[in-house]
Amino acid sequence: MSGTFVSFPVNEETRGVLDFFLEDALDLPPLKHGYHVTTVYSKGKPIEYKRVAARIPGGQIQGYMLLQGNNDLGLTLCFAVDGIAIRESHACAMSAGAVWDYPTFRPHLALAYGIELSDLTEKILYIPVGINLVFDEEQVLELDENWKPIR
Repeated sequence: MSGTFVSFPVNEETRGVLDFFLEDALDLPPLKHGYHVTTVYSKGKPIEYKRVAARIPGGQIQGYMLLQGNNDLGLTLCFAVDGIAIRESHACAMSAGAVWDYPTFRPHLALAYGIELSDLTEKILYIPVGINLVFDEEQVLELDENWKPIR
């Protein structure tokens, strides 16, 4: 095992709402692989991780984020999100010895990869109010360092 990956995937209803929002408000295609919030990306160091809770957590959209990854994907448009279970999951993994490559934990939900700023200037003024993020149970997987989004 090359590491540990833990995420909260959105449920089917939330996926449908996000798909509609991307197509209708941002004129972007929906993500084929779905949407999730990553809480653990422990590269090179697998950990013994126990799920935080069996409950289905919620998350709140805090606004947009643009991230430049350490790969060839270009800019990634995300929602900045927050939620108690999301933060608990990350803290629990860090206390179990997870490795985190970034100075801080900034939970986010990727919406589009390889975007151009010129495509978004006016569109991202519309922050969706009222999208209730509902997640399925945490997924704990072996880290795939070669993962790329399906376009």
